[in-house]
Parts: sequence; structure tokens; C-alpha cells
Amino acid sequence: MSILKNGYSIDHENGIVKMTKDFAKNAKRATSPEYRLLKRIKRDFPDITVERRTVAYRKKKQVERVPYSDMEKYIGYLRDKEQYFTEMRQLKEFAPSKSKAYALVNEWFLATFPDYKKFPRFDSEGFLIFTLKDAASETQLHAVEPSTPKAS
Repeated sequence: MSILKNGYSIDHENGIVKMTKDFAKNAKRATSPEYRLLKRIKRDFPDITVERRTVAYRKKKQVERVPYSDMEKYIGYLRDKEQYFTEMRQLKEFAPSKSKAYALVNEWFLATFPDYKKFPRFDSEGFLIFTLKDAASETQLHAVEPSTPKAS
């Protein structure tokens, strides 16, 4: 059963009239052609059910957004903080624009520190204990050397 150009369709097998939002809105007015049509359908098929068509929309995946200040604060408690600050700075500089830089750094931060939202634990020296991402699932940005053709 598909909605036709006229805004409604009839499913005789299941006894259902499905209508679009616009058709339903117009059918509320007693002087409209949609109202007269719906009334005629109900007269011809008294047991038919009238339903409004619903469209299932895909939800966008929400990406957690961590402010730069929170990233820097978190990294500041790490033993190798200089290494991570350097990586963060390089990612910012690598991006083509300021908004792209944030998205790139945010993605890197969440991938590098998956325990970010968990309750923090500190070692005896006051450094943050964290779980590093798996090396197998790690994605790195690196330059690709151009392949040289083999001499035959």
C-alpha cells in the first residue's frame, strides 16, 4: 500500500484508509473536497479505519562534545601530558578550518581516552590512571608514501 499523489490510499485487505498530514488537515474543514471524499469512503465502507500516515525518521547519532578546556584539564593530570598536548596541538594545526579542528580533536580525545566520563583514579604520585585505546583499533593520521612502480 502506498500513498498516492492525492494524499490517501485505501488498504481493502486490512480495512484501513491512510492519509497524509496535509490531507488530514484539509479533511477537518467541512467544505473541503478531502472532507467530502473521506465522508463518501466512510459511507461506502462503514467498518474502515482511518489513520494518519507516520514516517519513521532516523535519529542522528549524537557525538559527545567535550570542550577544549575539559580536554586540557584531563590531559594535565596525565603522566605523559606533554606528549598528548603535542598531539592535540598538531591535530588543531592539521585541520583545514577552526570548526574542523574541533571535530578532529574531539574525535581523537574520545577515542584516545575512552574512560573520560568514568570516575577518575589517581596513582600515588597524583597522576591520572586511564585505559589507553587498543593499538589494534587505533586509527592514526599519517602521510602515505607514494608507491613507486616496480622495474620489470
